[in-house]
Amino acid sequence: MKVTKITAQTHDHNRISVFVDGQFLTGADRLYIVQQGIGVGTELSSAEAQRLVQADTYHKAYQQALRLLSLRPQSQAEMSQKLSRRWNKPVVQQATDRLRREGWLDDDRFAEAWVQERARTRSRSLSHLRAELVHKGIARSIIDRVLSHPQLVDDQLDIARQLAQKYLNRSGVDIPKARAYLARRGYQYAIIEAALKDIPIS
Repeated sequence: MKVTKITAQTHDHNRISVFVDGQFLTGADRLYIVQQGIGVGTELSSAEAQRLVQADTYHKAYQQALRLLSLRPQSQAEMSQKLSRRWNKPVVQQATDRLRREGWLDDDRFAEAWVQERARTRSRSLSHLRAELVHKGIARSIIDRVLSHPQLVDDQLDIARQLAQKYLNRSGVDIPKARAYLARRGYQYAIIEAALKDIPIS
């Protein structure tokens, strides 16, 4: 098998098309082709041609992963699930391994950022945050560590107090109903009692 033509791709000049024996074989990253010493006239074995095709498959999966990460951070489990809709397990594994090595996939960092955003902007309780992180495929050891941070407990009390005050101001209901409201939102008994203790009843 002989490489008969190598041309730059129209929409991405860092990508090239490789033709073997007059027929298109695969697209490829330009740097990869240079590193492999492949040019017009290069003889390729079937195994070498297959590795070239496979390298392009890995590259495409990795690029898809980067596009997903540009939309929002992803947990490792989320990323694997989304890539698996198009790519087989070895391709997904290689792409996610590279993302972890490069620091793009980090479940510890993801969990901390998720909790911070959801607790403060969405008023999520610890129980709801735990359920969300489990759904994202985060390991329970990471969840336990992130949710046990003292500052988060203090934040939960402040958020519960604000929610209770808003509920009472809006509805004019009594403390027992406010207590039930916070419980439905997943706040723990101790947090609810502490939040309601100093709220004046009109």
